[in-house]
Amino acid sequence: MSILLAVGEPSMANILRKYFEEGAFEVIDNDVHHRKYLNDIIELENPNILILHDIYLPSDLHTKEDKEKELLTLINSWRVNREDMRVVFICERPKNDPFLGDLVAHNVLDIFNERQIIAKNFLEQLTAPPRYANVSKFKVGGLTLSFDETTDTSEGEQQEELEVGENNEVTAVPVASTVKKPKIDFSEKKAAIGKQLSERTQDLKELAGKVSLPKRNDTPKVEKEKIPKAKAEAKQEKQFETELELGDIIEFMPIERVQQRSAIIGTVLISVAGVVPHIGATHTAISIASYLKDLGHSVALVEGNESQDYDRIHTLYEGEKRMLSSINTFEMQGITHYKYRERQDLYEIFPLYEYVVLDLGSIQDTPYLEEFRRSHVKCVVCSGDEWKLHWIEAFQKIYPNHEDVCYLIPGAVESVRKDLEERLEWRSVYSFPIQASPYEPSTDVEEILYDVLGEFIKSPKKTFSRGMLIISSVVSVAITVAVLGVFYIIG
Repeated sequence: MSILLAVGEPSMANILRKYFEEGAFEVIDNDVHHRKYLNDIIELENPNILILHDIYLPSDLHTKEDKEKELLTLINSWRVNREDMRVVFICERPKNDPFLGDLVAHNVLDIFNERQIIAKNFLEQLTAPPRYANVSKFKVGGLTLSFDETTDTSEGEQQEELEVGENNEVTAVPVASTVKKPKIDFSEKKAAIGKQLSERTQDLKELAGKVSLPKRNDTPKVEKEKIPKAKAEAKQEKQFETELELGDIIEFMPIERVQQRSAIIGTVLISVAGVVPHIGATHTAISIASYLKDLGHSVALVEGNESQDYDRIHTLYEGEKRMLSSINTFEMQGITHYKYRERQDLYEIFPLYEYVVLDLGSIQDTPYLEEFRRSHVKCVVCSGDEWKLHWIEAFQKIYPNHEDVCYLIPGAVESVRKDLEERLEWRSVYSFPIQASPYEPSTDVEEILYDVLGEFIKSPKKTFSRGMLIISSVVSVAITVAVLGVFYIIG
């Protein structure tokens, strides 16, 4: 059976591809990265199974309702034209979400509504014929759902249809399929679409080759130890043991973990947002980027709001009097800064760096709320004052699923931090130390960020600063001169 991956996130696609290929499935090379390409690639590849992701597969539409209608329209067209294609839907929604019931009504009988699933169970379900029992927990409108199981004694696969009986009871009834769909020759269109995809891939490769970033002759500081060795080794050992225990679990998050210490493959996206403007989101974002840069990683700082703070930073850095608004990116302190631009494509930035720190400013003003939802690490800068708690409540209305965020309180004393932790009934509340320059994180800031970033800190690279290279060169020259001197005396 052939599988087409339409999850919209390369790291997750690689994880799924690995498990499916180990399970003897044929995985089609052409992944789908946007909903608008779905029908063309389906017609080109004619898959048996289509894997869809609810969030990560992008759409040209913006509201949740419009995206759901778009998806149901697509599925309905496949049910008419490609009734043999099995649709698998990956999501993380409330179990009583009416959209899940709509999917069931459209005969989508493989819905994985969870963040993690045992790989063995995932593969076993897709190896067996689609069964209504797999989705009986979801409600179709106000109807009561039930299913009848029968033993399949035929050689072919059993199909199931929904029937509405008395008292609005919906039942899945096995139907023997004896009529085969006539095979249509798509060879001409397949060749045309294949040529278009090939040309598009070549265009993207050429674009990637032309990307150049401004350089500046900064003199970096001599590398210093950022993480206490004992603490780092203990945390990495714990992470390694956890990964061994969960080795057979697929986590539907856009990051791939390999079973070795601190081995995280792919770009890690870290979002920093303030509950209100001017509360310290930019200062915090720069601190995080500087910390990761000092660990030896490639980092991009992306401005996700219209404050023009990065224009001002750039202007001051260059010593200019006028705003340098015509320049979109600049290099400073070893970090590439991307200024906010209305038509900026974040997906062209992500593959270029190990870490992307997205500075959203106020959560109320950013156009990148969807990116905040998708981030691996979500930091929310807030106040610990009791009379400003309504700011956090307003944020939680904008982002209801706030259980996966960490709250940072600039300069808060421990009693204030504990008080907010108790009020929120949430453990991820940190006091973020005040520092003179966010580009030079203090030891206290480093310790907090080590806890905040947790498992997403990759192993520090063994890099050498310019100062160390100069010292090494001087020592090398001195040794060479000494050796030559010895030979001169002997000779």
